[in-house]
This record gives sequence, C-alpha cells and structure tokens, in this order.
Amino acid sequence: MGGLALALALGLALGLGLTASRPSGLLVGTGVGAFVLIMVALTGRPRLIPWAQALLAAEYVGWLELGGGPIEPHALLMAAAVLGVGELVTWSLDARRRAELPVHAARGLGLGLLLLVGAGLAALPLVAAGVRSGGLLPVVMASAATLAITTWAAVLAWRHRVGGG
Repeated sequence: MGGLALALALGLALGLGLTASRPSGLLVGTGVGAFVLIMVALTGRPRLIPWAQALLAAEYVGWLELGGGPIEPHALLMAAAVLGVGELVTWSLDARRRAELPVHAARGLGLGLLLLVGAGLAALPLVAAGVRSGGLLPVVMASAATLAITTWAAVLAWRHRVGGG
C-alpha cells in the first residue's frame, strides 16, 4: 500500500506542478514537499499524513489559480485522490501490525466506498455550480453520495433506536 500511496502522491505532485499553464517552481516544490512528507510518514510517523494531504490540496489550488479558471470538473477526482493517498499510507502503517487477509479485504472495500462517497461529496458543489463536465458523472456521483449518506444516517438512527435509545 505504501508504494501505491507514493506513486499516487508523486503523480499528483508532478502532474499538477508540470502541467500548469504557467509552470511554477513553487507548485513543483509544494508537490515534492508533499511527496517527502508521505515518504517520512511511511517510516512510522502518521501525524504527517494530513500535512502531506494539505500540501497536495494547496498545490491543486495553486494549479487552478495559475490556470485562471473556475473550479473544473476534475476537482472530484483530485479530492478522491488526495483522500486516497492518506488512506493508503494509513493502511500501509496498519498492515505492519496485522496482516490477516479478511482485514485487508474489508479495508479495501471500505476504502473503495470511502473514495466513492468522497468523490460524490466533492461533486455536490460542482453540480450546484452548474460546472459542465461533458457528461453525467458529477450528477451521478453527487446522487450516490447523497443516497449513501442518507442510508448511513438511517442505519445509525435505527441502531440507536433498536439498541436501547
């Protein structure tokens, strides 16, 4: 998982920094800083994970600013990717302590659902702002996230009521 987190972080860091409409050393430096923090976090320092995610998010905001454009339709993929980097690093650190296959399978399923719902939540502002994506992806993602959150809230309320609430 650590290798996948590193690859994803490096792809985000260099991809954004090198594809800006006006290349900027600050963008590349921010991305490289995030990558270095991910590497150090993988040595057993999980407190660095949110800082690395913040740097990746800041790099994305800088990329948008250099492009001079509004929020673009790929924002939901970027949000899911930044979330995924942190979760993969955490998973990698946790895997050092326990390595049972059912635990990893459940964690992988949970991560997939988390990223799906996270991307859907990121799609909500895009749909509300009327950002054109050339398709229905943001609408479908936002609808799926809304359905998942509503279902989750209903299950929690039911458990609370049945459990003695």
